[in-house]
Amino acid sequence: MKLRKFFLFSVAVIFPAVANSSDDSILLEQALSSFSTYKGISVTENGENFTINFPKTDTLKQSTDEEGKIINISGTIPSYEATATKSGDFQGKDSYKINTTATEALLSYLYQKFKITDTNVTKFSSELYFVPALRFMKYIDAKANDIIFSSVDQKTGLKSEIGAIKQANFKSIINTKEDNISYQAIVDIRDITSKILFVDIMIPEFISKISATYENTPDIDYSKFPADVASMQQSKSVIEIKNAEFSILGINANASLGMSNRIETSKDKMRLQIDGKFIAKDIKVGQSIGNIPQDITVKYELGNIDNAQVLELQQLQKKLEKAQSNSQEEQNLKQSCTAAAEKAIKDIKLKILADVKYANAFVKMDGYYEQKGDFIVGNSDITINNFDNLYPDMTEQCEKDKQTNSNAIPASCIQNMTSMKYRKYIKLEKRTTDTQGNTIDTVKII
Repeated sequence: MKLRKFFLFSVAVIFPAVANSSDDSILLEQALSSFSTYKGISVTENGENFTINFPKTDTLKQSTDEEGKIINISGTIPSYEATATKSGDFQGKDSYKINTTATEALLSYLYQKFKITDTNVTKFSSELYFVPALRFMKYIDAKANDIIFSSVDQKTGLKSEIGAIKQANFKSIINTKEDNISYQAIVDIRDITSKILFVDIMIPEFISKISATYENTPDIDYSKFPADVASMQQSKSVIEIKNAEFSILGINANASLGMSNRIETSKDKMRLQIDGKFIAKDIKVGQSIGNIPQDITVKYELGNIDNAQVLELQQLQKKLEKAQSNSQEEQNLKQSCTAAAEKAIKDIKLKILADVKYANAFVKMDGYYEQKGDFIVGNSDITINNFDNLYPDMTEQCEKDKQTNSNAIPASCIQNMTSMKYRKYIKLEKRTTDTQGNTIDTVKII
């Protein structure tokens, strides 16, 4: 997983190469050079401080001309500076505090990580603690305000806003103990809006929290943190999306979403286990469009994931980040990533529990599946309370409505077509009733 993505700027904002400086500036320059995808960074000494000069970033995006042909459009993100000051130590090695307020730092990061262009940032700042001798970022605190994502009309040159973020904060810290290393991170994003085609999204608050522990061995490689699956013992992540609003073709909906994951390695480091939960609650839809759940809870366990292939995938993704856009190397690496991902899950096992609550019905699923060769085998047991409230038999009503309305298909007949698709799976002779009078039906899916 990419633990430092989005407004982290960190890894991408501090790196490589120049000479005629002190040993400290040379070490800092060399360390930053190996730590990033930037080329041509220089470090100069300025009294007790160091100035890190980041070169311009050349951008490339694809669009279409007036005839609909795909064209490449190049651009440039200007160069910028950051200031580094020696500040304490870590494991006996000098640590440097690196600061910048250049918005170009975030723009460069967004392009290098996600190929995002046509972005404007009103305010940005970051404070990092970097240990050059260990190629290691110990602490990150980055903030951004008023980020605007745009789309440019190639005919007119006019920009139209397709998304915006009012405020984004990222903070992470790594601490060491005798037996393990801990990583803590939080992403806090406020007032997200997105307008793409016929879909509008508004998210007042998005919060992501990550915590992980790693083995602290004498030969630990700090440069791989925090995404070091090889030494990771356990990782936990939580995502909360509060009071999200969606509008799709004029249909409005609200919901609060949550997701949590726990990743744990086996004692022999050969396999990964992922336990997770997804929750959608307080779902509301403005228009009546059929059966809409009020609350959804899904719990799952993914086991027997090949850790060696996950490590291979991780290395390939790092190479992919440095590959030139639209190059043959990029295409080859993408294919290799796909192959590694397929190998990682070739023996995967999945357990899933789902609860779906409607206004007057309830559905529960309990399933188990596993990959065996080229096939997925397993089954699910589904229990439905008050099935008739979800998919009633409207055959009789449909026939009555046909007699009074011969010019159009009655709504009852349309509803009945949907009901009959599902009612054929219900064995009414096996239906039971609980003490409250609710009907209970069961279906097995193989």
